[in-house]
Amino acid sequence: MANAQVLVVEDEGVIAKDIENTLKNLGYAVPAIAFSGEEAIKKAAETHPDLVLMDIVLEGEMDGVEAAEQIRHHLDIPVVYLTAYANDKTLERAKVTEPYGYILKPFEERELHTAIEIALYKHEMERKLKESEQWLSTTLKSIGDAVIATDANGFVTFMNPVAEALTGWKQEDVAGKPLSEVFNIINEETGKQAEDPATRVLREGFVVGLANHTVLIAKDGMRRPIDDSGAPIRDDKGNIIGVVLVFRDITERRQAEKALAAEKERLAVTLRSIGDGVITTDTEGRIVLINKVAEKLTAWLHEEATGKPLTEVFHIINEHTRKRCENPFEKVIKTNGIVGLANDTALIARDGTERVIADSGAPIRDKDGNIIGVVLVFRDVTEKRRLEQELINADKLESVGVLAGGIAHDFNNILTGILGNITLAKIYAKPDDKIFEKLRGAENASLRAKHLTQQLLTFSRGGAPIKKTVFISELLKDAAVFALSGSNVRCEFSIPGDVWPVEVDEGQITQVINNLIINASQAMPEGGIIRARAENIVVDAEQGLPLKEGKYMKISIEDRGIGIPEEHLQKIFDPYFTSKQKGSGLGLATAYSIVKRHDGCIRVKSELGVGSTFHIYLPASSKEALIEKELRERIPTGKGKILIMDDEDLVREVGGEMLDILGYEVEFAEDGAEAIELYKKAKESAQPFDAIIMDLTIPGRMGGKEAVEKLIEIDPEVKAIVSSGYSTDPIMADFRKYGFSGVVAKPYELNELGEALHKVIAGRTSPRK
Repeated sequence: MANAQVLVVEDEGVIAKDIENTLKNLGYAVPAIAFSGEEAIKKAAETHPDLVLMDIVLEGEMDGVEAAEQIRHHLDIPVVYLTAYANDKTLERAKVTEPYGYILKPFEERELHTAIEIALYKHEMERKLKESEQWLSTTLKSIGDAVIATDANGFVTFMNPVAEALTGWKQEDVAGKPLSEVFNIINEETGKQAEDPATRVLREGFVVGLANHTVLIAKDGMRRPIDDSGAPIRDDKGNIIGVVLVFRDITERRQAEKALAAEKERLAVTLRSIGDGVITTDTEGRIVLINKVAEKLTAWLHEEATGKPLTEVFHIINEHTRKRCENPFEKVIKTNGIVGLANDTALIARDGTERVIADSGAPIRDKDGNIIGVVLVFRDVTEKRRLEQELINADKLESVGVLAGGIAHDFNNILTGILGNITLAKIYAKPDDKIFEKLRGAENASLRAKHLTQQLLTFSRGGAPIKKTVFISELLKDAAVFALSGSNVRCEFSIPGDVWPVEVDEGQITQVINNLIINASQAMPEGGIIRARAENIVVDAEQGLPLKEGKYMKISIEDRGIGIPEEHLQKIFDPYFTSKQKGSGLGLATAYSIVKRHDGCIRVKSELGVGSTFHIYLPASSKEALIEKELRERIPTGKGKILIMDDEDLVREVGGEMLDILGYEVEFAEDGAEAIELYKKAKESAQPFDAIIMDLTIPGRMGGKEAVEKLIEIDPEVKAIVSSGYSTDPIMADFRKYGFSGVVAKPYELNELGEALHKVIAGRTSPRK
């Protein structure tokens, strides 16, 4: 829509400005830019834009989803989400706000233009439809003439209330009857039967009118002089598909009681058809009508409830204090207006069933504005409340994840220095020296800290797996031994030598095994033996597993503990479900999520008093496994010129010394801008860098993601290795997509750094896509 006003909501100033320029290039006007949810609501109210382009994740207490909900609810302005986040949970939250579009960053200009135009068009069509429906509803309620419609054969299909009153026939009684039987008209002067107007219209195809002196003989024999007109009903091809007859009582004599009775009946039918519970009362608070939904929610039948006080049938309490709530009838009468229940209101049905409800009460007024009763509309929101609570819990987990990510990044930078210096110190120490053993112990402790940060990130945020092809044997043993350290439980292993390799994220799968081993240990408080097995298995359709057919490696962890009650087995993988007095209920949910992200599945069998067995299925890999211990202990050396880009002095210092040990020449840059300048100069001097190791995130300055894009413009063959303490960042899992040739997660050991450089410089990595 030309010159449409688009409000931009984005807390990153540079991104917001870029979006503004793009919108202006597309011909849109940008009345304002908001940097928070609260500011978005304020500026939307001030500027009344045609559309809001909303980022989901915003600084401040209110995120984009909450802001969008308020803008749609209070201002009726269409919202299109523009975000880099596309996980299932975010999508589920966003859908609740009924957005008009969802665009993922980065986006193309055409994609943005298309989404905006579709959203504007859709909103405009909805507005026109609402206006049309409102107009039609008002017209039908206001029309004072009688209307009868027939099909192409002259059989009645519809009658409005006025037609019912004049003919004496009911809509439900006349459906399918010939018009002549219902619309019995004669010439008042001759007394002869007048021609059926539908027949004339169908024959002539034009609008026709009744002759003067036409009298309608109602079903009860009452005669009324009328005038009318009949017109053809045509389809979009012009074919006649029926007739509409409009007529009126020219004597203006109406049977008011009969019309009132008909109106009351129609009201009762309408109320009984509404999807919410509806109860109406008289001015004394006694029930007049209760619809089917209200019958179900209260467990009272209409016949039983009629005439009873509302408080007897509509028993509501505060779900927290358990105290009875104020009678909504009395609140309406007291305030003389519409009232709503508190958020924590529960309805206690006649049979004792308790449901959380939302409702509103309003006065029923007569034509003079006097209150003649109260109507109460309510609905069961128990399931909605549960879903909202799940979203709140998910939001809390996401907040923990954001905090954990920042802590892990800084901690991993520190660990890089610690682990790197320990590795270097081991090189200078003799293997038979006592200090060598102390260094080995410090190294193992640092590696445990490294795994701890990885588990913290996976636990709180998930993250795409950073996969390697490994044999599960050593990983399974190490994880089990670590989890049982200091306990009175030991683990027996059954791992054949020919188990297939799997492609997994070592940290995440280690966390899964840790969780299962710890749970098994806790199930045997008196001690015992856990049996861990690994075996090859071929999955087919007959096994009923939610897996693609093919080769899988199956891990089984069996305990002889207390077992799991049958009623809990269907819930143990649900978030926040736990049968323990202490615990978050997230361990098994996290394990389930991790295995699912690896295209596998996890199953459990349990019997009370006998024990439990968890089975993990992971797709077998056809790639060569690289995690064998003897391969890990090799340190690939090399030659070449390497540039390290990192804002931490400690990381640059340790990384430089590691590279020196590995045989490389090293230069340093503190951010992306400096790295680009050094790379340019080296390339122009005919002594280019063989590879560059780039920190992904540098607060306040250019990081690896932006810098590698600029380096590719300078040198399409640049060999860049991404490094970050944010090991769950999607760039780390899919680094080639973003222009990198390799990846090394902080903190890294000497052999990991050497292997990454060897792969990249020797050309063993796949080309960038």
